[in-house]
Parts: sequence; structure tokens; C-alpha cells
Amino acid sequence: MRKLLVLGTLLAAAAAFVGCIETKQDFTLNPDGSGKVVVDLLMQDMAAMFGGPDQPDPELTLKQAVRGILDRTAGLDAWSDVTFDRAADGRIHFHGTAYFKDFSKFTLSAGKFQSVSWAKDDQGGMTLKVENNQNQDKKPEGATPPAPMTDEQVNERMQTERAKFQQMRPMMEMMLGKVRIDLTFWLPGTVAEVNNLQKGANGSVRMVLEGARMLQVMDELVADDNFLRETIKAGGQIGAGGGRMGQAANEKMFGSKGPIKVRVNGDLKPLFNYDAEVTPAKAAYPGVLEKLGLNNLPPAKAPQFGAGAMRGMMGAPPAPGGAPVPPSAPQP
Repeated sequence: MRKLLVLGTLLAAAAAFVGCIETKQDFTLNPDGSGKVVVDLLMQDMAAMFGGPDQPDPELTLKQAVRGILDRTAGLDAWSDVTFDRAADGRIHFHGTAYFKDFSKFTLSAGKFQSVSWAKDDQGGMTLKVENNQNQDKKPEGATPPAPMTDEQVNERMQTERAKFQQMRPMMEMMLGKVRIDLTFWLPGTVAEVNNLQKGANGSVRMVLEGARMLQVMDELVADDNFLRETIKAGGQIGAGGGRMGQAANEKMFGSKGPIKVRVNGDLKPLFNYDAEVTPAKAAYPGVLEKLGLNNLPPAKAPQFGAGAMRGMMGAPPAPGGAPVPPSAPQP
């Protein structure tokens, strides 16, 4: 069950890259797809996670990790208000505002949350939607129906799937246990419909995903005889994150089996002047890098996967001789 839940795998993917991660992201989107996001991120120090023979310079690896966040973010026009430090628990604390011209092409390099769409709808408004493969229940045209299974075959399959899950659970708990992704969206117009998102009194919508709760939902669904039996009989691919699992997870986590979405209509005016903010941010960026000591950094060394990696991912103090972080983007 490597992909038990579609949303679970999104969290797992983020955790796999940065270890224990907590992020709060506050998006402001315009009707044309341009926007900005204020990012506050706590992420594991990769140098501490991946043990090696030489203890790296913590100040250098901190700066290399931050420069990696800045350089590897896709679909970006500019960064502003960048700050960073090291938290009391050793994790890297990053804060900054990112500007993007096209939300569909924007992806943070750390703390990323993919599969969120923002587009015009057929009712004259716009819809923000988390695409978690709700349509996987629908069989492709011409698809062969699943072969009938005896009760004995279904029971055997249930035992097999549960055994696979128990084998994977320790790793999933390690990756998801401390993950928290908090997303807020400010959208133009008036909220006309919202499902599986928290609607704020100020017109914003919010979604909070916690790894511990996700794992709890996985436990509940795998333990549900009726759910597991019916999914297997219908030919559902539990281990591949089928749509039935995604809808069931939505209901348990957010209250409804339906999609995670919000639709706005009315006067869809831009919420801010994109060019007026991004132009000075671009001009100031080289000076920001110099002020923060993020220019002319030496290339980071490749990670060394060893005992230190497991210690770091488990939240234990790094063993003596941590390894450097993975390579960052080329320095100017």
C-alpha cells in the first residue's frame, strides 16, 4: 500500500524530501492566474539527516539549503521578504514571499503541495480544486469488468492487503508523523460554493493536512471490513490510491466524500497589482542575496546515505559527522 491515499502520498512525497516538515502557505490569487504566496517553513536539515565522515559547517549548510529553496522553486518570477534561521530543534526555518505569473506552473521546491488547480468554470466563475483523483472509480470505456471473486478469495486478498499495510506502516509513520501543511487561499469575487475546505469570515478558505491524522484515517479504512471487501470486489487498486480510497479519506478528514474545492463568482477583480509588486522585488533580489550571504556559496556536496539519515528522519540528534546537503542550483 505504498500509495494508500492520494493525499497521503502528497504528504509522503514532501516528507521524503525534507523529513519532518511543517509549513504554512498563504496564497493570494488573481483571475489571470498570477499571484503570490507567503511561505513559512520548518524543514529538516538534510546535512543532519544524512550522516557522513565530516561534520559540515551548520551555517554553510543552512545557507545552502535556503539557496536551494530559492533557486529550485519552479514557475517563479521573484522572491521578497526572505528571512531564515535555525529553530531550537535544529530544523531550518524559512520565510519568504514568492511571486508567480501562472499558478499552474508554480511549484515550491520544499513544502510543495501539488495538484491544486485554479481555472475558469462553465458557470462564469472560477474554481480552485485539489485534484486527488476522484475519477479513478470510473472505468475507462471498453475496460473489462473485474472477474467475480469467491468469498474465500476476497478474504485472502483482504489479509494480503492488510499485511502489506502493516509492513509499510512504520515507514509511513516515520515520514508522516510530524508533517503539517496549512494552506490558506485568498480569491477574487465572492465564495459561492465550498466543499471540504474551511471558510473564513474574512473571505478566505483554508485546508490543513496533518500527517498523524492521515495515518489514523489509513488505519481506520484498512480496518473497515466492509470498505475493504467492497473495494476489492469492485476491482479497486487499494495499493495504487484508487478514487474510492480518496473519497472515503475526504469524508473522514474533511466531512464529505465530494471533491476538495471552492467556487467563486461575482466581480472577479484582481486582488493586487502584480506588476507593481513584482518589478521592485526583482530589482531588489540581487541585493537581498548579498545581504543574507547567499551569493557566491560553494557547491554543496552530494548526500551520503547512512545511519545518520535514519537518525535524522526519526527525529534523533544527528550522529557525529553529519553529511553535507544535496547540491543546490548553480550559484551566480
